[in-house]
Amino acid sequence: MTELQITFLEKLKKSVVRLWINDEPAFRLTLSELEECGLKTGDVLDAEHLAHLHTRILIPKARNRCLDLLAAGDKTRSMLAKKLRSEDFPEDVVEDALSYAKSFHYLDDLRFAVNYIERNRDGKSRMEMTQKLRLSGVDEEQIAEAFSEAELPDPMEQIRMHARRRHFDPSDADDRERDRFLRFLMRKGYSYGDIRHALEGMIYEKTGVE
Repeated sequence: MTELQITFLEKLKKSVVRLWINDEPAFRLTLSELEECGLKTGDVLDAEHLAHLHTRILIPKARNRCLDLLAAGDKTRSMLAKKLRSEDFPEDVVEDALSYAKSFHYLDDLRFAVNYIERNRDGKSRMEMTQKLRLSGVDEEQIAEAFSEAELPDPMEQIRMHARRRHFDPSDADDRERDRFLRFLMRKGYSYGDIRHALEGMIYEKTGVE
């Protein structure tokens, strides 16, 4: 095993330091935790020190942090892992915390996806929601399953809703206004066919002319 030496204690906050081991950033400890472990610059970490740091300090802290983040709002595995890594938790500690949260069903990417779709289905297109879920780390199979579980509104009704919100009346709009509204909807991911049928339906409802 390569010798692991604390080469620097970087102060991050009033009571928090980042330990650098062999000139590489490693993990964070509070000053009280550092004192509890009896660590200082120049110390070499043996197996006993590492076991103590992981089992008594880093693992419980990462698990609690994971639960705190989930309590503040539903998150995907990818989102939590990114946050924990940004706070300098070692990779094995991150994986333990994620497994711990999943074991209590606090972490569920499919549930996250279904909830996201149901919250946003009235204002976002399927394409927009799919892109957001991908960015959140939900895989393609779970995205497809989430859409099959969630109840989605008729896309043409969504288009009519956007028209009402933007005070767009297709029976009165000129070509420029119509083109602008068409581009807006297509950027949101609605198909040209759905847009055309929705707008034709609005015109017919108002004028009785197809």
